[in-house]
Amino acid sequence: MSEVAIKKNDLPAVNDWKKDAGMGFEQASSDEFKLPLIKIIYSSSMPDVEKTVDGKPVSEGCIFNQTSERAYAGEPGILVVPCYYKRSFNEWAPLEDGNNRPVAVHQEKPDGTVRNGNKDELPNGNYVEDTGNWFVMILDSKYQVIEEGLITMKSTQKKKATEWLQKLRSNQIDGQTPPGYKCVYRLSTVRQKSGTYKYWGWQIRFDRFLEESDKKDAPSYVKAKNFAHMAKEFNLYYKPEEEAPNTKETKEVPF
Repeated sequence: MSEVAIKKNDLPAVNDWKKDAGMGFEQASSDEFKLPLIKIIYSSSMPDVEKTVDGKPVSEGCIFNQTSERAYAGEPGILVVPCYYKRSFNEWAPLEDGNNRPVAVHQEKPDGTVRNGNKDELPNGNYVEDTGNWFVMILDSKYQVIEEGLITMKSTQKKKATEWLQKLRSNQIDGQTPPGYKCVYRLSTVRQKSGTYKYWGWQIRFDRFLEESDKKDAPSYVKAKNFAHMAKEFNLYYKPEEEAPNTKETKEVPF
């Protein structure tokens, strides 16, 4: 046997690391992870980084992952698995305060909320937005997982969150409603109008089911199922920092 052949035999297997996939995070609780926020890009929220989609610069209506900085064209959009849904009531300081994230995320609508025009206001001057939060996995054209994240639907898009829930509930397999992590939807963006106000919104269309017995679907199905169980335990809610017993331990939620 040649010296070259001996060296090759001493090399570790190419995929040896896969035996330890996920190792190192066993002691981390789910709420210690900051979920990537996936959102529609508006002119006021254009990413600072230079990104292109299909060779074109990122523009309004594109879909953007703030953590991975990956951008997608608004049309045809993205394939997603809606793994889990949570409703929240996000408390915001007045717009002039310049906050880019809620001061608190409540599981129930806070006491003392009063409707003022088109806003639910609190005695402290803050306002509350009814928000639908979708824990999703994005798939490529071959239905393999690209990344995971959180899509929040509020204001004009809260109705879309409710519409999506209704679509999921209407899915039937053998007379039963399958879990969200088995379903694939296509999310794209469309230009919408309310009076003179124009904005970009979500369009939600059912694509197909993931088949756990299919060799191509199985990896995505397993990941989506695991992500759904993680999302179920994920602590989305938090109080204002001044009410927290120790602000250094307050978990950051991505909004």
